[in-house]
Amino acid sequence: MVIGFGPLALPSQASREDQDGRPNSISIAGRSVALEQTQGGRRDLRLRDDDGIESHGRCLVVFGTRDDTKRRAVARSVSLSVEPGLNRGNFPRMLKPSLIFLGLLSVGGCRDAAETSLVAEELPIATAETAIAGEWSLFRGDSALTGESSEVLPAPLTLAWKLEMIGPIVATAAIANESVFVGSQDGDFRAIDLESGKEKWMKQLGDTLESSACILDGVVYVGSGDGALYALNAETGEEIWKYQTEGEILGGVNFLRHEDKTLLYVGSYDNFLHCVDAETGKGLWKAETGNYVNGTPAVAEGKVMFGGCDAILYMVDAVTGEPGGEIEIGSYVANSIAVKDGIAYLAHYGNQAEAYSLADKKQLWVFQDRNFPYFASPAVTDDTVYVADRGKRLYALNRKDGTEKWAFKARRSIDSSPVISGELLYVGSDDGRLYGIALEDGGEVWSYEIGEAITAAPAIASEHLVVGALDGFVYAFKAAKP
Repeated sequence: MVIGFGPLALPSQASREDQDGRPNSISIAGRSVALEQTQGGRRDLRLRDDDGIESHGRCLVVFGTRDDTKRRAVARSVSLSVEPGLNRGNFPRMLKPSLIFLGLLSVGGCRDAAETSLVAEELPIATAETAIAGEWSLFRGDSALTGESSEVLPAPLTLAWKLEMIGPIVATAAIANESVFVGSQDGDFRAIDLESGKEKWMKQLGDTLESSACILDGVVYVGSGDGALYALNAETGEEIWKYQTEGEILGGVNFLRHEDKTLLYVGSYDNFLHCVDAETGKGLWKAETGNYVNGTPAVAEGKVMFGGCDAILYMVDAVTGEPGGEIEIGSYVANSIAVKDGIAYLAHYGNQAEAYSLADKKQLWVFQDRNFPYFASPAVTDDTVYVADRGKRLYALNRKDGTEKWAFKARRSIDSSPVISGELLYVGSDDGRLYGIALEDGGEVWSYEIGEAITAAPAIASEHLVVGALDGFVYAFKAAKP
């Protein structure tokens, strides 16, 4: 038996079988990994790393086959999962920190063996949307997913309000029209008054909500674990339309205005990126990949860019969906790409952060410090790229060459994607704290202890910072009065 651990292949040995003959523990490179029984016959995977960080999550069992179609079908039929409260962040259920593939699974995941040559197309006349002052209307704040707020929210912050939802919150909140829009893992999606913290409306969307919503022209667009992309009236929560995919939607929704249409983009666990007409809910095109699409697609330079569980960075024409090139990354890209000035920045499950030129698809630099994967999406400013890993570190990297400027150490893993506001960076951690960090030197300026893991990214707009946590509460902060 071979276990694929990210891009590595390690010898493994099953031990201590349960009554049905399936192993309840596995030895990986001499370390024991427990497969603990949960409800419905599912199993929770637990692993303690070299730094003593206990990780747990879902695993995917794939029996030895090199046929990609069969492997994909088998994977869907035997995927193991943990209880909702143990799902640490907006992460594909087959790709938790203790990710394991049993069987012969290539680094390319479920990508077809036959490679297709892709030629870059001429860019259409279509531009990315920048952040709107007073709003955080989609994941990372703008369609290029830079994670930089147009507002300056100085520390220290003070808690303005908190609201309890039904289940844990891993989705990043959206802020628009003085309202907060966010869902929970129990499937309830809410609109909350930004100033008072009072609920405006709640709609049950039937399955886990890890997708970050996108708010446009009075309409909320949000994906669900039931595989549907919903359009809801932002004032009432009334359903306008529903677009169905054939897999879970766990990543956020992005958009582009082109001519007289607004185009929506969302990835699905059916292995496709979908483009949908925002007005009608009609599918316009879809781009196939070799495995799950988990992150939020970036839109910039006339293209939609996204990574996936097949370890490839894809670029497709934002209007037509025609292929615009692809880059072999060599490891799972479970988060989102950030794009600035024709350069794509990503941090992936192969323990590296990288930069690529979109014009010629060439790697500009690569950064690796220690052997810990990245789930949090990068944040990018004019001169610096910020990346956070599951080894407790948040790094500031020189945008030009990828060299380290400084590193901040939290008490536990960081799955929360950092957000820039003025001279500060705000980020949550599995240690239950929300941090304010100085951009200049990485020093801790402020922190607030929630007590439960924060895997959602902060959202900053209208003088508020809003973030959800695994304790099931939405928290809103404002700058403390002098």
